[in-house]
This record gives sequence, C-alpha cells and structure tokens, in this order.
Amino acid sequence: MWIIEIQANELGGHSNQKGNLTICPNGWAIIPDDFVVPESFPFVDIEVEDGFVTAMTPREMPEPEPVEPTDAEILDALLGVSENE
Repeated sequence: MWIIEIQANELGGHSNQKGNLTICPNGWAIIPDDFVVPESFPFVDIEVEDGFVTAMTPREMPEPEPVEPTDAEILDALLGVSENE
C-alpha cells in the first residue's frame, strides 16, 4: 500500500510511505495501485474521497538548497587537490 499525508508540509510537498502497511492513519489517504503520479510528486495538490486519492495536480517544485562545501573541500580546492589524484 502507498499512502500520502493529506496536509502538505511547509515547502508544499506531501509525506508519503510505501510498504506492507495494513492501515491508513488519520490524516493520510491511500494512493491506488493504478494511479498515475505526476513527475512533480510529492509536490502536488491532491483530492481525496473516502480515504483514497482521486486526483493529483502537479505543483512547482522548490529550488534545491545550495550545498555548502565542507572545510576539507575548501582546503583541497585551495591546495589544488583533485578527487582523481
């Protein structure tokens, strides 16, 4: 079973879980096995009826947070060390 939290998080995505689940907790809905999920998943708007997702509309995905280099990466760059060495 694949389930999705009905309430989106602060970034607009939905928590979801897939596995050998036996119940669907309150505040969650079941995604039917044959449901076509948009590429933007989990950034979607969902419609739910009787505990099942009946529609998903793609949402704009947030830009990823920039990854700061580690101190070791900065030092390697300053020393001219390559990962291939």
